[in-house]
Amino acid sequence: MNFGKQLAAYRGDDPVGDLSKDFLLDCKIKQIRPSSIKTGAEMRILMGVMACHEALEALDEACELFGDPYRWFDSDEEDEDED
Repeated sequence: MNFGKQLAAYRGDDPVGDLSKDFLLDCKIKQIRPSSIKTGAEMRILMGVMACHEALEALDEACELFGDPYRWFDSDEEDEDED
């Protein structure tokens, strides 16, 4: 199952669930199929440059949940900030 299909099917009351709802609305508005978004990286492109920090964090959570290697936020940088 590809990233877009997994995200479209996700039902949760959490940031990934919010991302899923926004994604489905975006698909309707832009007239694209969820299955056309095959990876987390493609989802990031669809989100555009104006995506808020919370949405990008939700994308990282979704990637981890769905086994996609894409990460917007580098966890090594987070470790350095905590020092």
